[in-house]
Amino acid sequence: MVAAVAVSSCAVGVRGPATEIATTSAVLNGSVVSTAGGSGSYYIEYGPTEARTEATPTRAIEFEANESHPVSEPVEGLEPSTTYHFAVCAEDGENPGEPFCSRDQTFRTDGDIQVTLTRNCSFHPPSHGVDARVTGLQPNATFRGTLEYPSGGTATATLTADADGTYEIQGFLDDSAGTWTATVEWAEETVTEALFVDCAAAPETQ
Repeated sequence: MVAAVAVSSCAVGVRGPATEIATTSAVLNGSVVSTAGGSGSYYIEYGPTEARTEATPTRAIEFEANESHPVSEPVEGLEPSTTYHFAVCAEDGENPGEPFCSRDQTFRTDGDIQVTLTRNCSFHPPSHGVDARVTGLQPNATFRGTLEYPSGGTATATLTADADGTYEIQGFLDDSAGTWTATVEWAEETVTEALFVDCAAAPETQ
């Protein structure tokens, strides 16, 4: 025999995706709904663990019974390249002081993007070369990469980061000694790194 379970009226939070994710900020989204209607409130818990030790200000709201209300809260002061957890919590006159929270939702802040060019003379002679590494991207992020060769050529491509937010490739080659310039464009950030390479010279003279 299956026993019936009675669910009392209450307000609950419903999770949604984070948006406008940046290095140290994001907008947390979701919705709140009350089966009873009337006066209530909501807030969003967040933090780097499921404990979610931070919270946005509590906002008052007038519920319409069984009507979903979208909610959004900006948060700042986050750590770069960090996964955050958040949940939307709500209460009304049926569950005062005992807010019901949504299921846990996560997002990852942008990283401090860095581009590193490293001298690679394993192909000299005849070629001078570099290895390139990008760190601080979102996992599996798509970004635009441009590399300018010492001889004046340019290569541009749309690339995808690895699951840990890095991208690297070895063995860019050019017949000429000179300056390599790498540019990474992702979201609203542009990072450029340059390196002079002459494989015919000793490394300490470059």
